[in-house]
Amino acid sequence: MTKKELQIVTEELRQNISYPDVEISSLTGCGLSDFPIGKIVRKEAIVMHLRWQCMYFNGGIDEDQLANELFILKSKKVIMV
Repeated sequence: MTKKELQIVTEELRQNISYPDVEISSLTGCGLSDFPIGKIVRKEAIVMHLRWQCMYFNGGIDEDQLANELFILKSKKVIMV
């Protein structure tokens, strides 16, 4: 993912934009070594994945986890469409 794409999904997360009917299973295991490099994933799925991984129950964002998730998405060269 490019820096601009990371900014887009992070901004949607911070604005509390949600896509409840989007399947996020395409990013299952993205932190594992056997996750494919260059996988194509919809923007909506990435935003919902970040919501699942980084949101506290009180609505706050776990900033450390967000940084980890963004690093993984960038290092795995996930392609956002």
